[in-house]
This record gives sequence, C-alpha cells and structure tokens, in this order.
Amino acid sequence: MQKNCKQCQKEFNIEDADLAFYKKISPTFSGKTFEIPVPKLCPDCRRQKRIAWRNVGKFYVRKSDLSGKQIVSCVAPNSKYKIYHNDEWMSDKFDPYEYGQDFDPGRSFFEQLHELSLKVPRPHMNVARNENSEYINNSSDCKNCYLIENSTEAEDSLYSLGLFYSKDCVDCMKVFRSENCYECVNIENCYSCLFCRDAINCSESILLDSCTGCKNCFGCSNLNNKQYWIYNEQKTKEDFEKIRDEFLKVDLGGRKEIIDHTESHFTKYPKKYAHISTSEKASGDYIYHSKNITKSYFIDNCEEVRYCSNLSYAKDFFDVDYWGDRAERSFESAEVGTETSNILFSRKIHGNSRNIYYSVDCCFGCHDLFGCVGVKHGEYSILNKKYSPEEYEKKVAEIITHMQKAGEWGEFFPYYMSQFAYNETSAMDYFPLEKSEAESIGAFWQDKTYDQEASDQSFEPLDISIYSTGQNTEELLSSVLICMVSGRPYKIQPHELVFYIKHNLQIPRVHPDIRYKNRFKQMNRQKTYHRKCMNDDCDNEFETTYAPDRPEKVYCEKCYQQTVL
Repeated sequence: MQKNCKQCQKEFNIEDADLAFYKKISPTFSGKTFEIPVPKLCPDCRRQKRIAWRNVGKFYVRKSDLSGKQIVSCVAPNSKYKIYHNDEWMSDKFDPYEYGQDFDPGRSFFEQLHELSLKVPRPHMNVARNENSEYINNSSDCKNCYLIENSTEAEDSLYSLGLFYSKDCVDCMKVFRSENCYECVNIENCYSCLFCRDAINCSESILLDSCTGCKNCFGCSNLNNKQYWIYNEQKTKEDFEKIRDEFLKVDLGGRKEIIDHTESHFTKYPKKYAHISTSEKASGDYIYHSKNITKSYFIDNCEEVRYCSNLSYAKDFFDVDYWGDRAERSFESAEVGTETSNILFSRKIHGNSRNIYYSVDCCFGCHDLFGCVGVKHGEYSILNKKYSPEEYEKKVAEIITHMQKAGEWGEFFPYYMSQFAYNETSAMDYFPLEKSEAESIGAFWQDKTYDQEASDQSFEPLDISIYSTGQNTEELLSSVLICMVSGRPYKIQPHELVFYIKHNLQIPRVHPDIRYKNRFKQMNRQKTYHRKCMNDDCDNEFETTYAPDRPEKVYCEKCYQQTVL
C-alpha cells in the first residue's frame, strides 16, 4: 500500500507485515475491537515525532517544585511542567490520583491529556541507582560519572553517550565493555584506545577504523588480529612507539592535521554495507545478535522489530525508540522497558507494566491505564481517575470512538505535548530544524542556554608536563575556558584532568556540546539507500546507510570480508 506522508509529503509504503502487526495489536474493549489505522506519517517522520520527547545532553540548575531545593535537571527552569526531584517523586509526598479528571466528550482527548500532564509532577531525571553522578540522564547503575547519557553500569566516565559496562571513558559514543578509551565511537571490548571507530577487541591503539583484535596499531582500517601496524603496513615496535609519542606531543592544530590525513587514508578501503553481525534477516544499521529486524538502528538481542531504534532485549516492537530489557509487544512509543508488555502510544513506561495506552511516566506494576500521567502501581485508570474493570472497559471504548472521529486514534502525542523544546532533544540530532521549522510542526524552541557565566579570566592550557608535576592544576580547575568554536564557557573537572594527565592528552579547547556533535557525525545516519556493491565484479544489491554521495567504497558482506587483512 502506497501513501503520502502528511508531514513531509514523501511517498512511503505500508507493507503486509505492518498491516498484520496492526491487526495483531488492535485492542478489544467492551467486546469491540478497535483497529489500529495505517499511519499518516512516513517512518522517518514518525521517529522524529517520538524522539522529540527525549532530552539528550541538556542539563539545567533549577529548583524542585516541591521542596524548593536546588537540583540538576534535564528540564529547563522556564519549563511549564511541574518537576520534582526523583527521590521526591518516588516518595509518598504526592498522590498522582489527586489530579484525576473526567473525560469530556466535547473536547479533544489530546487537549485534556495535555492539561493533566501540566498538573501532575514529573521526575527531574530519568535515572536509577546511580552513585556520585548528579549530572547524568537516561542512565542507571553508574558511578562517579559526569555528563553522560543513555548508559548502564558506567564508572569514572565523562562527556559520553551510550556507555555500557565500561570504565574510565571520556568523550565517547556507543561503547561496550571497554576501559581507558578517549574519543571513540562504536567500540566493544577495547582497552586504552584513542580516536577509534567501529573497533572490537582492540587495545593500546590510536585512530583505528573497522578493526578487530588489533594491538599497538596506528591509523589502520579493515585489519584483524594485527600488532605494530601503521597506516595498514607492518612496522616495528619502535616505529609504533615513535608515531604514538609524536601524536601525543603535537599541539591541537597538529593533531587535527594528523586526524584529517588519517580520515583521508581510510577512504582507500571499502566499507561493509552495514554494521550488522550475528543477525538474521536484518535491515538498517548497528544491529547485533538479532532476528527479523526491519529498518531499525542500534538494535541488540532483539526479535521481530520494525522501524525502531536503540533497543536491547525486545520482541514485537514496531515504531518504538529506546530501552527494551525483557520487553514485549509495543507500538508507537518511546522509552519503554524492563519487563513491560502491550504498551501503545505511550512514553516512559517501565517496571513490569502492561496494557498501557496513551500514558506518560507510569511505572512499577501498572496495568490497564489509558491517558494517565505519573502513576505508580496503578490499575484500571483513565486520566488519573480510578474505575472498576467493567467501567474502565466501557469508558475506554467510548474515548477511542471519540478519538477515531477526531483523527487522534493511532497517532503518537502531538509535538506540543513534549516536556522538551525541539532543540533540546534527539530529534535535533537526527532531523535538524530551524526554529521557524520546528514551530511550524507544533514544537517549542528553547532560546536560552543557561550556560555558566563566563568569568573575565580564561585559561590557556599549559604544557602537560606541568600538570603532571601538580603545578597550576588549581588555577586550571578554577578557571572558565571559552570554546574556540562556539564562544560558550565550560570548565575542566578534576577527574577529567586526571584522565588527560594519565594518557598524555591535551586539554580540549572546545565545549563538550561541540565535541559531541563532532562524534555524532562519525555515526551513520538513520536512513537507508538502495545501492549496488561497488566491487566491479559483483552484482549484489543491498540497503545501506552510506549515502550515494559519500566518498567511501561500499561493498556487500562477501566482498568486504575478502578485503580484510
């Protein structure tokens, strides 16, 4: 079935598997099945709408609306939403059912849910069981971390996105079971690696791309199980140590020249069409240990997933972004996880919850909720008002019928209901818009940065040997640096400085947000193109996230494996 997207007007296809899933999850209330309609938006615009509900990398100092205590939150001080510190939100200091309201059939359901969401307190961060890690979000079980996101069991790490079971990592993105790594992207089981990308089981190496099992290598691509290789040539231990030491000693300008030269070197070697391994029937990118995956990204240990991103251990998820963790059956939702099932059109539902529709921030054993906000351990509730099971069934059927007539049933929440401004969210990374464009689709825009005020004194980095002797470190740590690119102020943290000294690294001269954007550019975008293998002797075709206008030679898996040394 061909349709035109209501938002971008591009044509998209509704496949038979999509229709089968919509039928499978269509709920029944009071004996009537309410069919999920085919989407009005294309997969890209649907994802854009969902991830506009997820703040990434924005932290603000503000006050709790309950205690007045100063807290660090992902919600800006000028937000219209009521924010409590997580400890306060988890306590018995408020009852979300106090805000319950009756459904008004004369008004839009989304309008009524939005009014409720403005009244019910929300947690200040999406965090759990972290230690000495006030400035982190969307993370759990982390210790001594600062400005990290989307992470689990990370320790002593800073300025990173997606750290899993990793330690002592700085300025990294998508790192699994690694330690002592800096400026690395999409690595696994690596140790003491700097500026590496798409590396597995590598150690003590610098500037690697698509390498496995390499040690003491520099500037190499498409290598397996090599030691003392430089720019894809076998060298000696002395050669490696010389180029490593020269790289670490050179100033920031010289380091950029070396990195640019190395990136040019990488273009000589073909790329595999997608980062997919140990998976069956998978399309998209960054897919591992999974089966039956369609046009999805950053997927691990999942099955029967379509049009999703950033999931682990999930099954029967369609149009869902973020989380998983032993979760089954979810549709058009965001941040769904930890033993959940049958979650539709909702955001941030977790903790053994099931049968949740059009709800936000509900958790811990909730079941059979429709249009609820901030409920814990709740059941048979609509707009935060409790009903008997029989009354619940009847009222939900009435509301869905109303939503069908209004064109709301089957749609994810409108942009204006998001807790966050568009330019505070993941949507700005993957679907960048200007302020006027964001406002034209109904989203808000954050004009304030709330940066720390820059002092009159800025600090020029000293020679690293001075830091290692313990001199001038107090001056550096007490100073405010000014970003050479954006002009924004930032500071060096004590354990950050220890990391730089340990690895003989220069003090960064750009703001953490600029460094994040530079790393983000190294990840392939969440969009596929139909292409042919660029090996002249091969006719294989595939879907790839490498756009046709990119400089890389893109090979099918068979041809790529033949080029790996």
